[in-house]
Amino acid sequence: MRKSMAEPQTSPLRLLGMSFSSLSSFNYPQYRLFWLGGLFSCIGMWSLVFGRLWLMHSLTPEEYMLGLVTAFSLGPILFLSIWGGVLADRVNRRILLIITRAAIAALCLLTGILITLEAITPMILLAISFLTGILLAFDIPARAAMLPGLVPRPAIVNAIVLYSMAISGSAILGPGFFGLLVDNFGIDSIFYLIFAAYGIVVFLFYVMSPTPNTRLTKSSPVSDLIDGLRYLKYNKGILGVILMGILTGVFGMSFETLLPAFAKIVYSKDVSVYSNMLLALGTGGMISTILLAKFANTKNSMTIMLFTGILFGLSIIGFGLNSDIFIGYLLIGCTGSLSFAYLTINSTIVQFSTDDTYRGRVMSIHQWTWASTSIGGFLIGITASYYNPQIAVAIFGAITLCVIIIFYFWSKSQLRISED
Repeated sequence: MRKSMAEPQTSPLRLLGMSFSSLSSFNYPQYRLFWLGGLFSCIGMWSLVFGRLWLMHSLTPEEYMLGLVTAFSLGPILFLSIWGGVLADRVNRRILLIITRAAIAALCLLTGILITLEAITPMILLAISFLTGILLAFDIPARAAMLPGLVPRPAIVNAIVLYSMAISGSAILGPGFFGLLVDNFGIDSIFYLIFAAYGIVVFLFYVMSPTPNTRLTKSSPVSDLIDGLRYLKYNKGILGVILMGILTGVFGMSFETLLPAFAKIVYSKDVSVYSNMLLALGTGGMISTILLAKFANTKNSMTIMLFTGILFGLSIIGFGLNSDIFIGYLLIGCTGSLSFAYLTINSTIVQFSTDDTYRGRVMSIHQWTWASTSIGGFLIGITASYYNPQIAVAIFGAITLCVIIIFYFWSKSQLRISED
């Protein structure tokens, strides 16, 4: 089924007598609170993901354990997020987010205390990662489904791009704090920072008053799930874009799992180099989202997704084959820029094409794009243990390139994006 998407026309944000068309979604107060909460939440999540990887690598040098951290953190999303999407279409999404993020904050506080008491072990870290993954399975679909309801339909593309800017901006702030805090205060300080960040998020969501999802249903959750899957069956263009993102998550984004190994084994350095790589990754992402906010629209979104996707695959291959640390910084910066642009456009196409009645369920499946790195992280960890980190990353980059090209042309034949 083909679905047409109209070109957005929104009023620019006026600030200090100047107009900023690329910031138009900030005209809406509830979106501003949501965006600010997203910024602190993403700072916490970036720090949590990489903090756990560095902590595990400090507890045990085995590369496959890095893959297990990723698998335990994101694996539950693969199995439970579809039910999180069903729930997000049935209950007040804001309340659901307050509950899940308060619980994540509590787990981060527990992790910090265990590290301070020198009671943390690899198995305990995996168990806490698994519990966090369960919470994220219900948190992520609710957040994704809630965003489009905070702005008028013509502003959805801009709202998603600006939210991606919060993600990329936090990817700069998080690593900036990471190396400084670990070197001066220890790894436990990272988890206390995450606890504080999520506490701010809970407060911001508490004071929000967005229009709740109005869908009232007497059908069973299982019926809702089947209905959502049927919707995707008859909207093959949306399904194709989702599958492209999921497979990119498996083979493309999994390279991040091996960054601690690159810092210690390939470059023979310490946490400062790991922090610098994360900073380069986030800086690249910020640059790409600024450009998207200025130039991206629904008319050119499929072309941008193909172009950035191909370059993304090539940049992963280049990073894997390179052994020079300074070239490595440049390549990982490019990889960060291209991955953020590609995944942002991929999400935008799905969000804009999906009916609000099904958005929670559809976006819960789309979040497998992120959750699928649990599979990819485990696979790339095993591959690196068998060969080495560089060969593993290069192989996964080549697979990413093939996946993007194949699924792009299949999706384009089913989904038409034009100015109607």
